[in-house]
Amino acid sequence: MNLEVMLPRVMAEGLLIVMAVPDIRKRRIPVLFLALGAAPVTLSLLFKIIAKEPAMMTLLGVLSGITPGIMLILAGRLTGKVGAGDGIVIIMLGVIEGWRGALVILAMSCLLLSLVSIVLLTLKKVNGKTGMPFVPAMCVGYLIWMVGFG
Repeated sequence: MNLEVMLPRVMAEGLLIVMAVPDIRKRRIPVLFLALGAAPVTLSLLFKIIAKEPAMMTLLGVLSGITPGIMLILAGRLTGKVGAGDGIVIIMLGVIEGWRGALVILAMSCLLLSLVSIVLLTLKKVNGKTGMPFVPAMCVGYLIWMVGFG
């Protein structure tokens, strides 16, 4: 795999690891960490421009890539169950990996969090109303994406 693909991915995964800590502790992602997500996104877009990818393809890729994250933010606004930070993280990953990657990462993250929730519910460590941090699941989901699909 080439540097143009791996560098933004490694930066994004590193940032997800850093974001996971406050998400686990406080169920919040600091705005500074979300702003730092612009670095791998910008790098990914720069590599696409340097590779002379057509501007319209890059634009369509970005617009389709951010769609899953926007939908997650809207779902969070409607239900109050998902934080906007989680949607912003999916937007970041969508720009880097495209809409298919964002959807697969989101689906894997939901599956992983569901499995963890089932175990914790069975052990009576949480109840049905307990909030769960989503970024750690996205961190693992993204790692699975990079190793198995990307």
